[in-house]
Amino acid sequence: MLDAVRRRDDRMRALNPPKAGPGLLAKVADAVVGAAVVAVDAMVPVQAPAKQRAIDWLTNTLSAGPVLANVMKARAKAAGIRPRTLRRAAEAVAVRYVRNADKSWSWALPVA
Repeated sequence: MLDAVRRRDDRMRALNPPKAGPGLLAKVADAVVGAAVVAVDAMVPVQAPAKQRAIDWLTNTLSAGPVLANVMKARAKAAGIRPRTLRRAAEAVAVRYVRNADKSWSWALPVA
């Protein structure tokens, strides 16, 4: 198999094929071992994605009733949920944003 390199003027130039030797055999062996490691890693349970974890946290937190927006953001930060992930989770859950009499905002779960 020939390797090729693109020159500055966008023409291809062929290079000599790699020589079979101990270096090439070591690379092949590393690739086989690496594939085995990937296969073993695939069997390990993966932690839930950040958005799903944020959705679970959000529904659990708002299940008791509306919470002030500033309090929600502070609690999310303390729980290790980033602001953008919190917004995406709120969109996924369809959180209602309620304006309070004192001009503050509260978050609430949608009415079923």
